[in-house]
Amino acid sequence: MEKIDPGQWEAAIERLYDAVGHELPFAEALGAFRAFFDARGVIFLTTPERRLATTTHIGSVGVSPASLVEYHTHFNVHDEWVRSGFSRGFVLDRVYRGSQLVAPQALKRSYFWREFLHRHRIRDVLCCIVEPLGPDGQGTFLTFHRHEDQPLFPRRSEARLASLTPHLRRVLRLHRRLAPELAVGETLHELFRAADAPMLLVGEAGELVESNPAAAAAMELPDAVLKPVGGRLMMSTAEGWKPLADALAAFADEARPSLSVDLQTPGRHAVLEIRRVHGATTDRFATHRAVAICTIAARPAGDGTDLARRYGLTPAELRVARRLCEGLSAAAIADEQQVGVTTVRTHIRNLFVKTGTSRQAQLVSRMMNGQ
Repeated sequence: MEKIDPGQWEAAIERLYDAVGHELPFAEALGAFRAFFDARGVIFLTTPERRLATTTHIGSVGVSPASLVEYHTHFNVHDEWVRSGFSRGFVLDRVYRGSQLVAPQALKRSYFWREFLHRHRIRDVLCCIVEPLGPDGQGTFLTFHRHEDQPLFPRRSEARLASLTPHLRRVLRLHRRLAPELAVGETLHELFRAADAPMLLVGEAGELVESNPAAAAAMELPDAVLKPVGGRLMMSTAEGWKPLADALAAFADEARPSLSVDLQTPGRHAVLEIRRVHGATTDRFATHRAVAICTIAARPAGDGTDLARRYGLTPAELRVARRLCEGLSAAAIADEQQVGVTTVRTHIRNLFVKTGTSRQAQLVSRMMNGQ
């Protein structure tokens, strides 16, 4: 990590104190520290207290509301870094690097990496404990993120963040004293409603429990891929309209935490990501009767679903083709999918034969252009 100008560092800390009591300036002051750690995102929050079931989202920069909602409703219990930290015992003022808590190669074999970190391009975290975890599990953390195109956080970054932690603790106490409503920040429910991505909470029988404004608008479109009918949600698939309850039945298998369903109408293609809701998260979600949180995602151009039907690709071959289009190597795909490299190369050879291509560049071009 490059040396920093002491004057710039002190100015950033002063800016943090000056922002106490002001929501947007406070978030911007937090965001300014990303430059000192070469980080893309930063989150400052207090974890759920099981007794009160509230989470304090103090502020974040470079992190989408939808990803925060997905994390706290589902991925929090699958977080390999948190699991490792709890097993070792988180310590006040201690700084942790994700790569220190879990070896990167082991992380890439986890559900958390495949379904959350890789999708949001998060490669590593640098985290400090601002307030200790109490008996109910509540504690306050500041976490910086680095993405897949960046190196892991170096060990020397720990000392820099450790020197910032006492200031964060004092600032948080001032924030609570002078502007308690801002110290609570946005609740998870408010983040859910603010998310640009269409998100819904659904019950066990496929009933709509709650939708955010983006989802409500999406279900009113003429080419909607999901809509409520008689109190139950219906989804438009290649085989026609089907009850969402059919997909939710997969959750009868407790080992299955999530699933994806391809949706389509004559004018629209999308993917419905369905994830199990886990335990206490924040405010209303703590006792929510929803069993799953659903996100409607636009299917990226060239994801190959139509081509899969045309060329008779197997689901495994399509998964490999999609990852090739995202720039992953055969070895990286094998590591992600927990299969041998030989298996992935066999899928690639089959893709060449079925699509009439002979080189990986040709295959990717065909997939991306829908030829």
